[in-house]
Amino acid sequence: MRRRRQRRASGKRWRWGVRIVAAGLAVLFLLILYLAFTAPLSKSLEPVVPPQITLLAADGTPIARSGANVDDPVEVAKLPAHVIQPFLAIEDRRFYSHWRVDPRLLNTLCDTALLCAFAEDRD
Repeated sequence: MRRRRQRRASGKRWRWGVRIVAAGLAVLFLLILYLAFTAPLSKSLEPVVPPQITLLAADGTPIARSGANVDDPVEVAKLPAHVIQPFLAIEDRRFYSHWRVDPRLLNTLCDTALLCAFAEDRD
């Protein structure tokens, strides 16, 4: 008789646990569904534009600007070669000698990270 009561009690606890987990998953699913339809994702994917202040003269001509000077994006295909080459030289000297991922640079970064971690451990 006592074992039956214990089985029934443990079975009820297990059922309630399953119900609570199912209810939590349903609430999570509904929350994600709600956010998918109401969140303004188009705005979040755009870069944040820093503020710009322009000082104007009495006649309305600009005297000075402070902040980022943001203009329309430039298409790389329309740029001449003498403009593209300096940017590549600054960013990655071996740009044309590897495929998108520079193994030498990754090795250097890993070595530096390990050395920094080792130096922090010694301090």
